[in-house]
Amino acid sequence: MKAKHFFLTGLPFVGKTTALLRSLQLLDQAEGFVTQAVELDGKRIGLNIINSHQRIFKFASLDLNSAHRSGKYSVDIAALNTAIGEVFDNRGKAKYIYIDEIGTLFCQSPFFIDRVSSLLESHTLIGVIAKKGHSFVKEIHRRPDCCFTEVTADNRDDIPNTIMKKITGNEYFEEN
Repeated sequence: MKAKHFFLTGLPFVGKTTALLRSLQLLDQAEGFVTQAVELDGKRIGLNIINSHQRIFKFASLDLNSAHRSGKYSVDIAALNTAIGEVFDNRGKAKYIYIDEIGTLFCQSPFFIDRVSSLLESHTLIGVIAKKGHSFVKEIHRRPDCCFTEVTADNRDDIPNTIMKKITGNEYFEEN
């Protein structure tokens, strides 16, 4: 079976989101969201979602009061659902959906899991996914219609070309 969905994995801070964003510059009709670290004095204190409608949502923080936690962060499920709902429920003519990232923080939302499950059947997904963790992450890793590329310091600059070649069969960046 030919891959329909393309996901990046890799260690924290290796450049997965940057590689995804560079790839998205080459695609028309893409809707989705990326995760952005919130830092204070050089330390990560939270995470924001920036969706393709350019709205920013604070959804995970060290100081948030929430029953939903993942590691050191508390998660605002309502903010998460609003941010992704704006994109997933109003995707218009989007041919591609980008997601950064499918991991434990996001999988605390049944709404997120439901929408991503539906989109796996209807659209081409391009995104970042955890290597392991939540059962939904494991389920996606087992799908035969998904392709996974590990981002490393050595290959991260080539990732946009790799993704575009897999999606369209064409290269968009000249090799250095």
